[in-house]
Amino acid sequence: MQDERKTKAQLVRELRTLRAKLKRLEKSEEKRRRLVDELCESEEQYRSLIEAAPDVVYTISAEDGSLTSLNPAFERLTGWSRAEWLGKPFMGIVHPDDVSEAVETFQKALRGERLPLYQLRILSKSGEYLVGEFTTTPFVKNGKVVGELGIGRDITERKRAEEEFALLAHTIRSIGECVSVTDPENKILFVNDAFLRTYGYTRDELIGKPISIVRSPTTEPATDEILHATLQGDWQGELVNRKKDQTEFSIALSTSVVRNEKGQPIALVGIAAEITERKQAEQERESLINELKTALENVRTLGGLVPICAHCKKIRDDKGYWNQLEKYILEHTDAKLTHGICPDCAKLYFPGIATKTSPGGAL
Repeated sequence: MQDERKTKAQLVRELRTLRAKLKRLEKSEEKRRRLVDELCESEEQYRSLIEAAPDVVYTISAEDGSLTSLNPAFERLTGWSRAEWLGKPFMGIVHPDDVSEAVETFQKALRGERLPLYQLRILSKSGEYLVGEFTTTPFVKNGKVVGELGIGRDITERKRAEEEFALLAHTIRSIGECVSVTDPENKILFVNDAFLRTYGYTRDELIGKPISIVRSPTTEPATDEILHATLQGDWQGELVNRKKDQTEFSIALSTSVVRNEKGQPIALVGIAAEITERKQAEQERESLINELKTALENVRTLGGLVPICAHCKKIRDDKGYWNQLEKYILEHTDAKLTHGICPDCAKLYFPGIATKTSPGGAL
């Protein structure tokens, strides 16, 4: 009865209002369908990204710590099939020494905490433990944390390379020879501890400076010549270098070039040993050789005091033996003797023989 009492104008207005509401509902439904489609498409894209990801993407249940999802990268990196580990506790695949850290990070994720990168060792099917670098976040559904969502990257080779590099760096720092690394423009990039001790500089005083800072200005060959030769392959030789206190000393230097994957020079390595004592020894040896040569040249020349008997005129040699004068002279000089008789002896021993003296007074 109430509707019958409505005027035509009122009915028209209500009809218009209903039509407007219907259009809004239709638009809302269309928007909802579009959102559903976009969500489905987004989920499909997300799923595709996870399936194609090079790193392991996984989820762990908050109820029992079991693995609830694994992407194909898990199989490729570990050798296990996903079926072998889905539904099983994640701790079984973690190295025993890393389990406590794995549990701790899992519990933090369940509390809603976001964690920095951390590393765990993961068992592969071959029995080898791989080193994984992990980032994790709470896995949330319908506003509730239901587990952990994580991404793991295999860094086994990188870790091994880092350990080898650390060992090499420690070795270089520890060896007694001076080691320097310069760029292709001869700017210092690295020096080891022995280099610092030898030259008296701090590391900050040398890094970025030209290597010529430790060269004596009088040394040959020049620094640029060594650089050119090194870029061609390597160089070896001796130089005179200068310490911070301006003390100069000799070194034996060996250089080589480091190239990148394209064969371009990126650094030069120099290994040097101080040879001051060796050079001094060489100089002393040369001096001794010269002295010996001089002694050998003069060894046939008599000199100094020679013990001679006042009566028989025998001479005592270095071994304490007494020798005839003629024998001693022949053995110790280059003189050659001829025999004659002096006028006094001729008168004494041959008085009846007429004497004829030579210019030297001998017959």
